[in-house]
Amino acid sequence: MCWKLIWGRGSREREHKPTDLAREVAATVTIQDESSSGDGWEMRVHGVHWPKQGIMLMTTTSEKFAGIFGLSHLTPGIDYYASSQKLLNISLENTVERLENSIWLDPSNPWTSSPGTQGDATMPVPHCEFVIYVQVHPLKVDLAASHGYISAEHIVREIERELRFPNGAPIPPIPRLQMSTVMFSPDCGFMLESKGPPTFSPTEGEHLVGVKQEIWLHSIQNWVEILAVVIFGQILLLKAQSKEASTPSTTGRVSINTIGMMLMADALMFASLSLLSSTALNLFPSALLGAFASFISVALGVRFTGAIFNVQEPERRELRRAQQAAQAASTPARAVSTSTRPPIITAAGADVAPAPNTTPAVANNVPIIVPSDQDVDAEIAQNVANAAPILPTANVTATAQTQQPMPSGFGAEYVKFILIMMFIFFISITAMSWSVPFRTAYTNLLSLIYFSFWVPQIRRNIMRNCRKALLWKFIIGQSVLRLLPFAYFYLKEDNILFAETDWKAFCVLVGWVWIQIWVLIAQEILGPRWGVPKGWTEEGWDYHPILSEDNVEAGGLPIGLVQVPGSPTLERSRTSEDMGSRKKKDGTVRSVDCAICMQVLEVPVVAAGEDVSGAGAAGGCLLGGLDEVPVAVPNM
Repeated sequence: MCWKLIWGRGSREREHKPTDLAREVAATVTIQDESSSGDGWEMRVHGVHWPKQGIMLMTTTSEKFAGIFGLSHLTPGIDYYASSQKLLNISLENTVERLENSIWLDPSNPWTSSPGTQGDATMPVPHCEFVIYVQVHPLKVDLAASHGYISAEHIVREIERELRFPNGAPIPPIPRLQMSTVMFSPDCGFMLESKGPPTFSPTEGEHLVGVKQEIWLHSIQNWVEILAVVIFGQILLLKAQSKEASTPSTTGRVSINTIGMMLMADALMFASLSLLSSTALNLFPSALLGAFASFISVALGVRFTGAIFNVQEPERRELRRAQQAAQAASTPARAVSTSTRPPIITAAGADVAPAPNTTPAVANNVPIIVPSDQDVDAEIAQNVANAAPILPTANVTATAQTQQPMPSGFGAEYVKFILIMMFIFFISITAMSWSVPFRTAYTNLLSLIYFSFWVPQIRRNIMRNCRKALLWKFIIGQSVLRLLPFAYFYLKEDNILFAETDWKAFCVLVGWVWIQIWVLIAQEILGPRWGVPKGWTEEGWDYHPILSEDNVEAGGLPIGLVQVPGSPTLERSRTSEDMGSRKKKDGTVRSVDCAICMQVLEVPVVAAGEDVSGAGAAGGCLLGGLDEVPVAVPNM
């Protein structure tokens, strides 16, 4: 049997004279069976507390059981009966007067055992009634600092004052509260008892152990501040990755879905902490700090995601054009209707008018000048479009113009992420009312999907045939920092949400992230398409082909690879050659300074007449650490 008791005094708590005899108290009790799949039964009980004796007596109140009105008759002695009767006569009278004055405004029962059920006031649901006896154990206060001059009662009073009104006073370690209880149901006919000494050994149970509400709230503040520090660490890593991906080449390698999944998690965290800071005044400073950190992370993530989207827009445009071309090819061509002229009636008979003069198409042999960016197809298309027809043509048939695909803006992508985030948010709220197995399965499944944020990056590396896209400190740092909050709830007992620990599920999450990281490592070392069948992907662009000396001597290489005496490229090549190793002197490697990636590119060159494909392995090993160049040169 699993017990969760949250003891607290309601807003109606007051002390009555004599103050050391009795006072009103209320508690929320949750009873749950470990063998069942539900959340248990939660009820609200009201009663009397005798501080000197450490005794509490509480009952439920409903239509069939007037527990609070007859509570004095359930006390164990005449002294308890007199003090509780005097207290309840005053408190019940005030409550009844307040109900009479606001009967049309608030008809609810102030002593209901199910305050969360709105319909309990008008249509009460039958349930078991309870009478609860509680004995608070003496606190184990550390008297070493007082040297026996201060009594334990005074130390407890100082601890209580410091918890309610903190001012930094030196107090000993705050002890945990411990109490034993017996719960009896008069109508259902069963009894529940806490488990602990002397009937059971301390290893089997210590009755009911917990902390005061002030300590619990202070613990929440500390953990929220630690969460804010973790989020600031994520911000620093994201800032470093954004600085690294400062060129279109490096930005285009990053998967927008990988950053988007992290961004949605940060946005949900921002919404939750903002709601917490506005509703829980005790947690306002810590929750506001965490919300601010989440907001900064979301702002940087949106900026980085927008940059990735803009750089990858040409790829999506080409994909849309290919899809439209495929659709146009699959659609059968409509027959072109040819208009015929009416026959001319003459004395010799009917004669058909001759067709208009047509001239054969003359090929426009326009000279092609290769532009500096080696975009030959674009140059040919431009020359054909600008070339005027040499001979006049007749009856030019109008053709349907192909509508260019409209580029989708970043707003559409942003709205998509917002809708997904709202869907997850509402499903998560609904899941709070599910049974324990379904709620646990949903939490584990959602966590597993969230920690799959490296899968889109792995897929993009395969599609672009790119070895490395992200910094290793970003990959490892984000993985560790985003696992830390889950480690707290999955591994730490008595966490702030009272969640059940599950180290097996956490090991599965860690193993899944570990597998993704190793796949990224294998892609950088063995190649992005290592282990992927060749027929599953399109042919990737070879950014590092092996050149032959024939191409070098023919002068057909792009500017920068042709070493002309006295050229600045040659001087830069010689400078890099002096700084580097001497292996470039044998003619197997040519160096060129890339004006885009700001690096010295070492291009392997094989001897004339040798098999270029045979030297591919050596060239791949030589340039394995070199990533793709943003401008693809056809001759390379």
